[in-house]
Formats: sequence, C-alpha cells, structure tokens
Amino acid sequence: MKVTATKITEAPEEVVEQQKLITGTMPPEPSPDLPILVVLLVPEAMTLTPPAETTAAATPAPLPKTASPVPLIGILGAIALIAGFGLRASRLRAAKVRT
Repeated sequence: MKVTATKITEAPEEVVEQQKLITGTMPPEPSPDLPILVVLLVPEAMTLTPPAETTAAATPAPLPKTASPVPLIGILGAIALIAGFGLRASRLRAAKVRT
C-alpha cells in the first residue's frame, strides 16, 4: 500500500500601505540679498537688596507646637511586639530541635 500526501500551509502576508497627503503651500523662500535679523536680549544687572517693605513681611510668625510623641511611642511598641514574637518563635524552634 502506497500513501501520498500534500502538506498545505498558509503563510500570513503583511501588506503595509502608506499615503502622504499634503495640503497648503509653503511660504516663498527669502531672497538671498536680504539681511537676516537676529535679536539678542541681555538682562540688566540684578540687584540683590530687596525693598524695605518686603523684608518686614517676609519674616514668618512662629508656628504653634502641634506635634506629639504618640507616633514615636507607637512605632517603638510595634518594634517591641515584633521582637517578642520573634524571640518566642526562635525559642520554640530551639525546643523542637533539642527533642
């Protein structure tokens, strides 16, 4: 018995199409005999002394003391709690290893 077969494969084909559409017109080129205008702005020397009116208003009033040590105490408590659980876990592991 003789069997023959033909393998048919389909290859994907990419088609890329690009069109360029330009509308409007470009401005005319300047004639070569016209000079080119270049503007250079140089700032004047700045003075470092502020006016007398703004120096009095620039000093801020002292802020009220609204902070408290409660967040610091909370963080220290959390660290102590984690350390306690860690020591307990290591002590239980050491007890299991001995037995």
